[in-house]
Amino acid sequence: MLTLEKNKILNLTSREQLWGKQTLASRISPIEEHFYGYGWGVRFKNSKRIYMRHTGDEDWLGHNGVMCLYENGNAYVVLSNAGAPNDEMNWSSTVSRALQKQLQQ
Repeated sequence: MLTLEKNKILNLTSREQLWGKQTLASRISPIEEHFYGYGWGVRFKNSKRIYMRHTGDEDWLGHNGVMCLYENGNAYVVLSNAGAPNDEMNWSSTVSRALQKQLQQ
């Protein structure tokens, strides 16, 4: 994250496109929206970016993961080799949602 923030890999314009409002995914509430940037899920509240999230779910290979970067500097990565039983949410997504609840308090 720090490397991206310091414009060492992408310049500011490219980073804003990566984590920008490319496609509206859902309106969570009148003040909160979820967009897709270029490869990232991006959450906004009162038009201010809260976090950027990227997932990978390849249960057929037996692994999945979630990476979430918050504007306030918090971040987490959850990696798992445990798939989702019976079409339920995979393990890394379950842990990620619990972490999000803790970090948003």
